[in-house]
Amino acid sequence: MPFYFVGKTVNYAHETTWIELSKSALEYNIAQYRNIIGPTCMLAPVIKSNAYGHGLALLAKFYQKIEAVNWLCTVNVSEAGAVREAGWRKPLLVLGYVDVPLPEALELNIDLPIYDLQFVQQLNETARAHNTVAHVHIKVDTGMTRLGIAPEEVIALIQKIQHLPCIRIRGIFSHLACASNPEHPANKEQCASFTRMQEQLKLAGIQIPYHHLSSTAAATSIYVPQQNFVRIGRGMYGIWSSHEHKEHARKHFPNFSLQPALSWKCKIIQIKRVPAGAAVGYAATFTATRPSIIGILPVGYHEGYRRTLSSNSFVWVNGALAPVVGVVSMNLMAIDLTDVPGVTTETPVTLLGNHASVRLEDLALRAGTIPIEFTTLLNRTVSRSLVA
Repeated sequence: MPFYFVGKTVNYAHETTWIELSKSALEYNIAQYRNIIGPTCMLAPVIKSNAYGHGLALLAKFYQKIEAVNWLCTVNVSEAGAVREAGWRKPLLVLGYVDVPLPEALELNIDLPIYDLQFVQQLNETARAHNTVAHVHIKVDTGMTRLGIAPEEVIALIQKIQHLPCIRIRGIFSHLACASNPEHPANKEQCASFTRMQEQLKLAGIQIPYHHLSSTAAATSIYVPQQNFVRIGRGMYGIWSSHEHKEHARKHFPNFSLQPALSWKCKIIQIKRVPAGAAVGYAATFTATRPSIIGILPVGYHEGYRRTLSSNSFVWVNGALAPVVGVVSMNLMAIDLTDVPGVTTETPVTLLGNHASVRLEDLALRAGTIPIEFTTLLNRTVSRSLVA
């Protein structure tokens, strides 16, 4: 099976750049969400897209040991296969699509999304041929206009599925388009649509174990009745969906907070002194205005440090900020160490971490993107490890 690529085993003594994930921050964030949703609601971290760049296999192993985590969610079956391969044995839901042959998907004992009658009929036939039962969650489009069936088509689809002997409906779910802006009227419209659908299911005598609509932002900002399953993506890693989400959550849950889990570090591979007037990097976009000390880092846009941060960002080194100078190239970048004393090639550099101007939100803002795009684009070959 073409399982999702999850990275390499490394010897950190020889690494030039690496990512650290704080175990204590991850545990803190899990506890924060568990306190909000209560003890009986299913807590399902979303681990798609290499766990938003944090490391799919590493986090699957970590979550397996956490009692408060009930499910994991991936975007496709290839990712689900990698999660199983990493040691996850609890329930696992694919949110998006099936990208492998159906027999291989059934071998993984995972829950699959349904939004098409023809597909569920094929799934039933495959399950029958392999003497098994497929568990599914019906994906409903309540206003995102993405994957999912219309709410008014749900009852008819379920009634047809009920005649398929090898299909068991275990959940029904939707996704909010504007959850990061809690006051947006679309949220109320989608919640109302989902609630009406739930009432219609009751009237039709249809019972489905799990109902879920809330994601990271909605879990702390938008009231969703009758749900017993919550999907948390970026919030698990200490990333807020937006400033509005952060303010709204703190207003309604004063004791709620998140801790960023990811730090990205590297070594300095060369330190050089240059005279005033020396140009640094491609296209000579930066010229030293004084005699300067320049550090060369083994990181560029291939590794995930965005080119839009050229001469537009900082790194943290030896207790101080050092500006990025010149163009960030494919695998190298330069920093100005002139005002940072005592730096050697043994001094670690923090590219992204919990320091002013190198926090994730700072880098994303300067790069002209959102925090989770920044982390998701961190190259999978950069080593990840759990730290205290």
